[in-house]
Amino acid sequence: MIRVLLFDFARVLLFPKDNNYSGKLNDLYKAVKDNNSFDFESNFHFNEELLEYLRNIKGEFRLVMFTSENIQEDPVVKEKLNGIFEEVISAKELFLSKSDPKVYGLITSKLGCSADEILFVDDSKENIRSAVSVGINTHLFSNTHDLLRILELLRD
Repeated sequence: MIRVLLFDFARVLLFPKDNNYSGKLNDLYKAVKDNNSFDFESNFHFNEELLEYLRNIKGEFRLVMFTSENIQEDPVVKEKLNGIFEEVISAKELFLSKSDPKVYGLITSKLGCSADEILFVDDSKENIRSAVSVGINTHLFSNTHDLLRILELLRD
């Protein structure tokens, strides 16, 4: 039974405003954040539909965010995510990559649950493969509609 929903941040919960930008969001953030005229929402947009859904199902599952670096420390992000996730885990702070299967073992220990109680949602096939290799259930994110359909099935 799934008890924990583990979400990637970049390109699941947050996207670049420029649809043509294909790089990493943490790299974009580092490149623009120190600009005097930096405005977070001019460069990024949140997956509002998914965030609202998560606010509504909070309490039915443990909601945890798993990110590569630290864009989630921006004040705009902190305010937007306030009260949704019980914990934010950063691969960088664990000194591992999200593509390293060891990081998923650490996450299960940290959360005090077994791998099969977690559904990990990420947009990276490599990260998904690593999570699957330790027994974590996964969903390769491509769009919000498909993800919400799967989450609704878990609630039944």
